[in-house]
Amino acid sequence: MFARVSFDDNQIVTRDELAHIEDYLCDEITYSELVEDNEGNVMEFYSWNHTYSKEEAEKEDSTKKLVRESNKVKLGSVKEYLSDVESLIKTFPKLKFKVRGMIQSSHSQMLNMVEQMKDIESKLTNALMNFNETIEFNQRCDVHIGNIGLLNINQLGYAVDKCTEELQDIISTGWRILAVCPQPDQRRPDYVLGRYNPEENGVVRCERF
Repeated sequence: MFARVSFDDNQIVTRDELAHIEDYLCDEITYSELVEDNEGNVMEFYSWNHTYSKEEAEKEDSTKKLVRESNKVKLGSVKEYLSDVESLIKTFPKLKFKVRGMIQSSHSQMLNMVEQMKDIESKLTNALMNFNETIEFNQRCDVHIGNIGLLNINQLGYAVDKCTEELQDIISTGWRILAVCPQPDQRRPDYVLGRYNPEENGVVRCERF
């Protein structure tokens, strides 16, 4: 059950716990910095009552208490976050929070969504099976028809005057023959090759073999 949640007032956690909560909610948590005195008491910093300077705190007329930065913070109680309430309780059982605006779901809409996803999966599966098991061929024009496999190719190359063994070595590295180009002045044909290049840097060049 998803809902908008906000933390109760005076919720104090460590910085490690804060990072864990932010990772879980995938959101930036609002919080207030806290300080500690020499006795380990945690409190909010007020400039008229606290100081980080030991010299200032030791002055005879000083009314300020010496404090240091704390490893704990106080969670903000205004900002709301979208979360699965049941999972949030199990993950952070000590946290107290308020729940508002539960998301209403329609069972029929969910079923329709599942059916649509199954239909899309079936179409993709059939397309892959057709690509693996059949070859599209236009009988009237005597040419092959490119299908989903051709759309997956993002890098081209060409091989010039290669023997069968050399061509097989190229194919074994993932390249596929897109076209065979016989040449009038050489014994072996040239080949236009293609493959899917998974490189993410965007630099894709045509290769010559």
